[in-house]
Amino acid sequence: MVHDVTFSSQELVLRLNQKWRFLSVRDGQVRIVNEPVAAFEKRGAKVTLKPIGPREAVRWIAWAIQEICPGAEAADDDVEPPTIAEPPMDDEAVQKVARDIVAQRHSAIAREADPNGGAHEAVALVSYLVKRGHLEVSGSVAAVARAVMPCLEEVDDTIGERLEDVLLDLDDVEELFAEADEMTKLVLRNDHVLDW
Repeated sequence: MVHDVTFSSQELVLRLNQKWRFLSVRDGQVRIVNEPVAAFEKRGAKVTLKPIGPREAVRWIAWAIQEICPGAEAADDDVEPPTIAEPPMDDEAVQKVARDIVAQRHSAIAREADPNGGAHEAVALVSYLVKRGHLEVSGSVAAVARAVMPCLEEVDDTIGERLEDVLLDLDDVEELFAEADEMTKLVLRNDHVLDW
């Protein structure tokens, strides 16, 4: 919780993102490297953060709000002392926490898709397409990744068309917004692998 926050929600979000590019607030959630870490609510001069991710990352967010708002005070009532005077971790550590969450989730999905360990790139691709708004998955991400895996065995100029055919045939896929040529380019450039 952070008291005496005089900025409006919009101004607070803008200032947080300007100071820490990896930090954003969207859909009532504070995200670090696009990973939801805390629910965000501002009422009057009080900001309440409810943990979705690791508590230390949430405490860091409270400290960050306090850092950019003159006179604001961050506190965690479940810890003694409750005042958060110093950052609980440095900027790199808080980004690593979020990246580790994503990596663990991707590993779990990859194990479900292929216990033999061959689905990591397929999971990265499906997750990338979902994150970028190119794909809506209504069912199992692991099932979609499993279906995409054979397409990635041979990457050439036809990869986008093959992915499009596979994705459009799956019951687990709600919508595909990416065009075949767009998917070809992103796979050939390894955008899905390099996206951190």
